[in-house]
Amino acid sequence: MIFEPDIFSDSKPKWKLLKDENMNVFEELVKFIPNNYFSKLSSCYYSGAFEINSLNYKLEDINKNIIILKKWPRNKTIIEVNKIQELINWLYSENISVPKSGIFIDNKLTFNFQNSIWSYNIFKDGDYYSGIDGEFENAAIVTGKLHQALKKTPLKISPKIGFKYFSKQDNLVFEKIRKSRNSWGKFLSNEHSDFLNFHWDYLFSCWESLKNDKIFSGDSIPCHFDMHPHNLITKNGEISAVLDFESVNVMPIGYSLAFNALKQCRQYISLDNEISNYKQVGDLYISNLFSEFKMKEIENYNFCKLSKTEVLRRICNIFHANLVHKNKSWNHVLPVQIAHLYESEKLF
Repeated sequence: MIFEPDIFSDSKPKWKLLKDENMNVFEELVKFIPNNYFSKLSSCYYSGAFEINSLNYKLEDINKNIIILKKWPRNKTIIEVNKIQELINWLYSENISVPKSGIFIDNKLTFNFQNSIWSYNIFKDGDYYSGIDGEFENAAIVTGKLHQALKKTPLKISPKIGFKYFSKQDNLVFEKIRKSRNSWGKFLSNEHSDFLNFHWDYLFSCWESLKNDKIFSGDSIPCHFDMHPHNLITKNGEISAVLDFESVNVMPIGYSLAFNALKQCRQYISLDNEISNYKQVGDLYISNLFSEFKMKEIENYNFCKLSKTEVLRRICNIFHANLVHKNKSWNHVLPVQIAHLYESEKLF
């Protein structure tokens, strides 16, 4: 179960060609993008990968310029989206590997078109992170550099305050799941219900021990807490772009660093069958990470407990989606997250 290839193991981005009759909206929209960024539309693709926002589109013009156009969900305001795009460009100015945000003809980073908010970024070609050919060490270094830069984020573009761990709501959700053990089949498939039942005692013991543990988690700063393999674009063994800056919140830095380390280490191990010393991989990653991220108290971070706490929060979100919203769309990720709890112990 642990360190097996999972939903993030495919290293090739998936884009599906949009049919001509569905391109009208994009042909109109690109007219509001300056010609030095993008000219006449040639082709348009939509994301074919589940973990990428389905409202992301790859557009190519007749001069082979490529942009990633994003239609933002209705719960996002122009102020929020502008701050995200400004943060990306500020990081770009700090020499962090991010895809630069482009402007529209009114010199703004967002555009209101057909009652939706749109933005775009310059396309960065490459594959998803796999850990091979030096990518593993470079990912740790880039993660450290990014968070070192985020510590200096200007106040005017600072992101929102993030979530609280082991919140009252999360504890209520977990307790409700515990009490409904005999009826998990109502919202889980038989396979997932059996899987959860088999691992429940371990899962519950992790929850109980960590919720009462005063884990040292570091200062609260802007953090990218979801640098999973498909949010890292690689080229020639190096990280050429970090994606998804919606996943930047002000939060204790330890949780972000530890979870990112878990996701990047386990990807590397899962795609290299010859690795058997998991702890050595974790130590090497942390060494490279902290070569770029400078904080006095870094030796006090317990990556095992910190990463497991973030995994538990995500598991609780899956439970909450089922119990409150009757939403089963993330149930297939439950085995992946539970495996992460075991993997964290092996790595850190």
